[in-house]
Amino acid sequence: MKKELSALLTTFIMFLFTAPAFGDSIVHTWTCKLHDGKSMDDMVDASSAWIKVVKSAEGGENVKLFLEFPIAANTVDGTFNFVVVADELGPMAITWSLTSDILEDVEDTWWEFAACSGSSLWQSIEIE
Repeated sequence: MKKELSALLTTFIMFLFTAPAFGDSIVHTWTCKLHDGKSMDDMVDASSAWIKVVKSAEGGENVKLFLEFPIAANTVDGTFNFVVVADELGPMAITWSLTSDILEDVEDTWWEFAACSGSSLWQSIEIE
């Protein structure tokens, strides 16, 4: 666990120096599944509350949130992606470091609708 945490922190620090030089945005994607009886509308409402809290935090003003629901994909019913996008890694860290009392209520509500099995962090470069 200690080695994994050290590797994660090293990666985070590397992104702080490289992302502004090369990337247009940082994309953090979670693969999630709706709980039985929950709908896309439920998830949109819960996610709207979540992004409002993040945007209200200092530095979080430019963080964007997307929900990606499959139209034609080889996935299990109820699968979707929860995608957070920031111009650089700094604001992305806000979503990881907000104190639990700030996000606690909105996250408790969010988890009533879905569970996420994993995530990945990507650098996105726009090509024109």
